[in-house]
Amino acid sequence: MKKLGFGLMRLPLKDKEDASAIDQEQLNQMVDLFLEKGFTYFDTAYPYHKRMSEHAVKKALSDRHPRESFLLADKMPVWLVEKWLSVYDFETVETMAKDFLEDKPTTIRCVQHMVDMDVTLQRLREQDVTVAKAP
Repeated sequence: MKKLGFGLMRLPLKDKEDASAIDQEQLNQMVDLFLEKGFTYFDTAYPYHKRMSEHAVKKALSDRHPRESFLLADKMPVWLVEKWLSVYDFETVETMAKDFLEDKPTTIRCVQHMVDMDVTLQRLREQDVTVAKAP
């Protein structure tokens, strides 16, 4: 394995004021070039880009390249696991951690006086998240 890794903490943005506004097309091109040059190691983590780095990496790597063609390191924050362990038993936390890494439907509830639901839904759609407004 070549000794250069692609860190996914600072990615190209469409909006320099919004760390979650990752320029997916440019990231795809960067990932493709990195792989074409024979490099295979990528590194990301849960908090990067307001929690959107993992999603962008999935689109750039997992959705477009064979799994055996790259190595991906991901880090779950210790503080999150510790918080879960302070509330739940180990088996429940283990299940939560596994679920955390899978694509599953998620419910987001917006407190109307704190968050504009329509703005939130639009931002999710811009990140290619399928959204449905509850009745």
